[in-house]
Amino acid sequence: MTELGPPWPPAPIRTERLLSMRLAAKLGFTQTERFHAYGTEQRFRTRHPAAP
Repeated sequence: MTELGPPWPPAPIRTERLLSMRLAAKLGFTQTERFHAYGTEQRFRTRHPAAP
């Protein structure tokens, strides 16, 4: 069996729209923080890689 290499870092995304937030949740992203940018509320989400 071969090693797959080092673990991947968490993958970040930034969402604004409700449909984007729903898709991110289905893909396993969790909300990390909320902030205002570009004149609207943004949500920063991360997805941690699954353990092998």
